[in-house]
Amino acid sequence: MGPQDPAVTTDKSGVESRIEPRFNADTAATIETIRGQVKTWEGRIANVSGNGFQLVLGEPLELGETVRLTACGNQVLAEVRYCVQAAGSFVAGAERVGEWVVPGSAAPGEPVKCPRSRPPMDTCAQPR
Repeated sequence: MGPQDPAVTTDKSGVESRIEPRFNADTAATIETIRGQVKTWEGRIANVSGNGFQLVLGEPLELGETVRLTACGNQVLAEVRYCVQAAGSFVAGAERVGEWVVPGSAAPGEPVKCPRSRPPMDTCAQPR
């Protein structure tokens, strides 16, 4: 099990009390920030929920900063809620602040179409 997610609370019996369930994704992603200039990292979306993502990458993200996630050719903006170092990488939680956008599509939120010819580690999870 990974590091404790500060967004998770438990009741007296130890049961998680998330608003939205999380689903494993293990999807390759590009994470972009603007810190005086655009910075880009390759990472993974470890899991997703209706409201956010758990990201794994090689560099820390700053609390409160807005990031643009690109996965399977689709993009979404999210705000960093936490970032902790774990097992040689950084694990960050980010809350979605916009809808998924399919660049070049007429309608934001168009269903995500992921290629099936990639190896399993690079397959795309359908975002909510």
